[in-house]
Amino acid sequence: MTQQPFNILIAEAIRHHEAGRLDEADAAYRLALVEAPTHPAILHNFGLLAVSRGDRRAAIAWFDAVLASHPG
Repeated sequence: MTQQPFNILIAEAIRHHEAGRLDEADAAYRLALVEAPTHPAILHNFGLLAVSRGDRRAAIAWFDAVLASHPG
């Protein structure tokens, strides 16, 4: 996948997320995660998605993944 479609995919996931379409956002984030498994924005947004769903444990795990993949 080229950079532009990846960016479009992320933007689509964010639009779904902001609109409250959490399942659609989750699916789009997962597709993006396949392309870039340590991308900090994707990991962070998964954490935010977990917060939106009220799953604090999952949110912490995703935020920890951001820190582990980008400790600086």
